[in-house]
Amino acid sequence: MCATYFDNVGQDDFETFLELAPPEGYVLPALQYPGYNVRLVAVDKEGKRKARVARWGLVPSWAKEPGTIKSTFNARAETLEAKPAFRTPFQRRRCVLVGTSYFEWIGEKGSKKPVRFQSADGSPLLFAGLWDFWKDGEREILSCSMVTTEPNGLATLYHNRMPALLEPDLVAGWLDVKTPLEECQRMLAPVHESMLSAEVIERAELEALAPVAPPEAPTLDL
Repeated sequence: MCATYFDNVGQDDFETFLELAPPEGYVLPALQYPGYNVRLVAVDKEGKRKARVARWGLVPSWAKEPGTIKSTFNARAETLEAKPAFRTPFQRRRCVLVGTSYFEWIGEKGSKKPVRFQSADGSPLLFAGLWDFWKDGEREILSCSMVTTEPNGLATLYHNRMPALLEPDLVAGWLDVKTPLEECQRMLAPVHESMLSAEVIERAELEALAPVAPPEAPTLDL
Protein backbone atom coordinates (compact mmCIF):
# COMPACT_ATOMS: atom_id res chain seq x y z
CA MET A 1 0.00 0.00 0.00
CA CYS A 2 0.97 3.66 -0.16
CA ALA A 3 0.15 5.75 2.90
CA THR A 4 2.61 8.64 2.57
CA TYR A 5 3.57 10.88 -0.31
CA PHE A 6 5.07 14.32 -0.80
CA ASP A 7 3.58 17.04 -2.99
CA ASN A 8 5.80 19.93 -3.93
CA VAL A 9 4.79 20.15 -7.59
CA GLY A 10 4.92 23.80 -8.65
CA GLN A 11 2.43 25.56 -10.86
CA ASP A 12 4.51 25.29 -14.05
CA ASP A 13 4.91 21.50 -13.77
CA PHE A 14 1.28 21.08 -12.70
CA GLU A 15 0.10 22.95 -15.80
CA THR A 16 2.57 21.16 -18.09
CA PHE A 17 1.65 17.63 -17.02
CA LEU A 18 -2.06 18.08 -16.22
CA GLU A 19 -2.95 20.86 -18.66
CA LEU A 20 -4.68 23.21 -16.21
CA ALA A 21 -3.86 25.45 -13.29
CA PRO A 22 -3.62 23.90 -9.80
CA PRO A 23 -6.25 24.60 -7.12
CA GLU A 24 -5.91 28.08 -5.66
CA GLY A 25 -4.85 28.62 -2.08
CA TYR A 26 -3.21 25.23 -1.57
CA VAL A 27 -0.08 25.47 0.58
CA LEU A 28 3.07 23.70 -0.58
CA PRO A 29 5.11 21.72 0.28
CA ALA A 30 2.71 19.15 1.71
CA LEU A 31 3.55 15.78 3.22
CA GLN A 32 0.40 13.73 2.72
CA TYR A 33 -1.13 11.04 4.92
CA PRO A 34 -4.59 9.43 4.81
CA GLY A 35 -7.15 11.89 6.12
CA TYR A 36 -5.25 14.90 4.77
CA ASN A 37 -6.56 17.02 1.92
CA VAL A 38 -4.74 16.43 -1.36
CA ARG A 39 -4.79 17.88 -4.86
CA LEU A 40 -6.46 16.01 -7.69
CA VAL A 41 -7.62 16.48 -11.26
CA ALA A 42 -10.91 15.03 -12.50
CA VAL A 43 -13.44 15.89 -15.21
CA ASP A 44 -16.90 17.40 -14.85
CA LYS A 45 -20.09 16.24 -16.58
CA GLU A 46 -19.04 18.04 -19.76
CA GLY A 47 -15.66 16.32 -19.77
CA LYS A 48 -13.74 19.46 -18.79
CA ARG A 49 -10.79 19.03 -16.43
CA LYS A 50 -11.13 20.45 -12.93
CA ALA A 51 -8.39 20.80 -10.32
CA ARG A 52 -9.72 20.42 -6.80
CA VAL A 53 -8.77 19.44 -3.25
CA ALA A 54 -10.18 16.28 -1.65
CA ARG A 55 -9.76 14.25 1.51
CA TRP A 56 -7.48 11.24 1.04
CA GLY A 57 -9.57 8.24 2.08
CA LEU A 58 -12.60 7.60 -0.10
CA VAL A 59 -16.04 7.97 1.48
CA PRO A 60 -18.58 6.17 -0.74
CA SER A 61 -21.66 8.18 -1.63
CA TRP A 62 -23.84 5.47 -0.05
CA ALA A 63 -22.03 5.33 3.31
CA LYS A 64 -24.22 6.11 6.32
CA GLU A 65 -21.40 7.99 8.03
CA PRO A 66 -17.93 9.09 6.81
CA GLY A 67 -16.05 6.90 9.30
CA THR A 68 -17.92 3.65 8.72
CA ILE A 69 -15.87 2.49 5.70
CA LYS A 70 -12.25 1.76 6.66
CA SER A 71 -8.96 1.58 4.74
CA THR A 72 -10.13 3.28 1.56
CA PHE A 73 -7.08 5.47 0.97
CA ASN A 74 -5.75 2.73 -1.35
CA ALA A 75 -7.71 0.77 -3.94
CA ARG A 76 -6.24 -2.45 -5.37
CA ALA A 77 -6.26 -2.35 -9.17
CA GLU A 78 -7.12 -6.05 -9.37
CA THR A 79 -10.38 -5.72 -7.41
CA LEU A 80 -11.77 -2.32 -8.41
CA GLU A 81 -14.85 -3.80 -10.06
CA ALA A 82 -15.47 -6.23 -7.20
CA LYS A 83 -15.34 -3.85 -4.23
CA PRO A 84 -18.57 -1.89 -3.63
CA ALA A 85 -16.69 1.19 -2.42
CA PHE A 86 -14.67 1.43 -5.65
CA ARG A 87 -16.90 -0.08 -8.37
CA THR A 88 -18.82 3.05 -9.35
CA PRO A 89 -15.88 5.46 -8.90
CA PHE A 90 -13.81 3.24 -11.20
CA GLN A 91 -16.57 3.34 -13.79
CA ARG A 92 -17.42 7.04 -13.58
CA ARG A 93 -15.16 9.01 -11.24
CA ARG A 94 -11.52 8.48 -12.06
CA CYS A 95 -8.97 11.13 -11.13
CA VAL A 96 -5.24 11.85 -10.98
CA LEU A 97 -3.35 12.79 -7.82
CA VAL A 98 0.00 14.53 -8.15
CA GLY A 99 3.16 14.29 -6.09
CA THR A 100 6.91 14.66 -6.04
CA SER A 101 7.66 11.34 -4.30
CA TYR A 102 6.07 8.54 -2.33
CA PHE A 103 7.37 6.50 0.60
CA GLU A 104 7.47 2.93 1.89
CA TRP A 105 9.19 1.59 5.02
CA ILE A 106 11.85 -1.06 5.61
CA GLY A 107 13.50 -2.51 8.70
CA GLU A 108 12.41 -3.93 12.01
CA LYS A 109 9.59 -2.52 14.09
CA GLY A 110 10.86 0.42 16.12
CA SER A 111 13.77 1.15 13.79
CA LYS A 112 12.13 1.33 10.38
CA LYS A 113 13.41 3.79 7.81
CA PRO A 114 11.53 5.38 4.93
CA VAL A 115 12.33 4.62 1.31
CA ARG A 116 11.76 7.52 -1.04
CA PHE A 117 10.58 6.77 -4.58
CA GLN A 118 10.59 9.49 -7.21
CA SER A 119 10.76 9.87 -10.97
CA ALA A 120 14.19 9.11 -12.35
CA ASP A 121 14.01 12.26 -14.48
CA GLY A 122 12.61 14.50 -11.75
CA SER A 123 9.17 14.89 -13.31
CA PRO A 124 6.00 14.79 -11.16
CA LEU A 125 4.42 11.48 -10.23
CA LEU A 126 0.90 11.11 -11.59
CA PHE A 127 -1.04 8.71 -9.37
CA ALA A 128 -4.14 6.99 -10.73
CA GLY A 129 -7.01 7.70 -8.37
CA LEU A 130 -10.74 7.50 -7.78
CA TRP A 131 -13.05 10.08 -6.23
CA ASP A 132 -16.52 10.15 -4.72
CA PHE A 133 -18.88 12.68 -3.19
CA TRP A 134 -20.74 12.11 0.08
CA LYS A 135 -23.61 14.30 1.26
CA ASP A 136 -25.92 14.20 4.25
CA GLY A 137 -28.00 17.33 4.68
CA GLU A 138 -25.55 20.21 4.90
CA ARG A 139 -22.54 17.91 5.39
CA GLU A 140 -20.56 17.33 2.19
CA ILE A 141 -17.25 15.55 1.63
CA LEU A 142 -15.23 15.15 -1.54
CA SER A 143 -12.79 12.27 -1.07
CA CYS A 144 -10.41 10.12 -3.06
CA SER A 145 -8.37 6.94 -3.13
CA MET A 146 -5.00 6.13 -4.69
CA VAL A 147 -4.95 3.00 -6.87
CA THR A 148 -2.19 0.48 -6.17
CA THR A 149 -0.84 -2.30 -8.35
CA GLU A 150 1.75 -5.07 -8.41
CA PRO A 151 5.30 -3.79 -7.81
CA ASN A 152 7.85 -3.44 -10.57
CA GLY A 153 11.38 -4.81 -10.28
CA LEU A 154 12.57 -1.87 -8.18
CA ALA A 155 9.57 -1.46 -5.88
CA THR A 156 9.43 -5.17 -5.08
CA LEU A 157 12.76 -4.86 -3.26
CA TYR A 158 10.95 -2.84 -0.60
CA HIS A 159 7.23 -3.63 -0.72
CA ASN A 160 4.67 -5.96 -2.30
CA ARG A 161 2.57 -3.08 -3.72
CA MET A 162 3.17 0.24 -5.41
CA PRO A 163 1.01 3.13 -6.63
CA ALA A 164 -0.42 2.83 -10.12
CA LEU A 165 1.50 5.60 -11.90
CA LEU A 166 0.26 7.09 -15.16
CA GLU A 167 2.51 8.29 -17.92
CA PRO A 168 1.42 11.72 -19.17
CA ASP A 169 -0.02 10.38 -22.42
CA LEU A 170 -2.40 8.12 -20.47
CA VAL A 171 -3.97 10.84 -18.32
CA ALA A 172 -6.63 11.88 -20.85
CA GLY A 173 -7.81 8.31 -21.36
CA TRP A 174 -7.85 7.56 -17.63
CA LEU A 175 -10.02 10.61 -16.92
CA ASP A 176 -12.41 10.07 -19.84
CA VAL A 177 -15.53 8.23 -18.63
CA LYS A 178 -16.00 6.83 -22.14
CA THR A 179 -12.73 4.87 -22.02
CA PRO A 180 -13.50 1.12 -21.81
CA LEU A 181 -12.75 -0.32 -18.39
CA GLU A 182 -10.57 -3.01 -19.93
CA GLU A 183 -8.33 -0.27 -21.32
CA CYS A 184 -8.31 1.50 -17.95
CA GLN A 185 -7.17 -1.71 -16.30
CA ARG A 186 -4.24 -1.96 -18.70
CA MET A 187 -3.19 1.56 -17.70
CA LEU A 188 -2.78 0.33 -14.11
CA ALA A 189 0.11 -2.02 -14.90
CA PRO A 190 3.30 -1.13 -12.99
CA VAL A 191 5.55 1.38 -14.74
CA HIS A 192 8.96 0.17 -15.83
CA GLU A 193 11.52 0.21 -13.05
CA SER A 194 13.77 2.51 -15.06
CA MET A 195 11.24 5.31 -14.59
CA LEU A 196 11.78 5.43 -10.80
CA SER A 197 14.62 5.91 -8.38
CA ALA A 198 14.63 4.72 -4.76
CA GLU A 199 16.74 5.67 -1.76
CA VAL A 200 16.61 4.92 1.95
CA ILE A 201 16.51 8.10 4.00
CA GLU A 202 16.39 8.96 7.69
CA ARG A 203 13.07 9.36 9.46
CA ALA A 204 14.03 12.92 10.41
CA GLU A 205 14.42 13.81 6.74
CA LEU A 206 10.89 12.62 6.05
CA GLU A 207 9.46 14.44 9.06
CA ALA A 208 11.13 17.66 7.93
CA LEU A 209 9.04 17.73 4.75
CA ALA A 210 6.58 20.25 6.18
CA PRO A 211 3.66 18.16 7.42
CA VAL A 212 0.51 20.27 7.35
CA ALA A 213 -2.60 19.70 9.47
CA PRO A 214 -5.52 18.85 7.16
CA PRO A 215 -8.09 21.61 6.67
CA GLU A 216 -11.80 20.85 6.47
CA ALA A 217 -12.71 18.73 3.45
CA PRO A 218 -14.21 20.85 0.65
CA THR A 219 -17.11 20.41 -1.75
CA LEU A 220 -16.75 19.90 -5.51
CA ASP A 221 -18.82 20.97 -8.51
CA LEU A 222 -18.27 17.87 -10.68
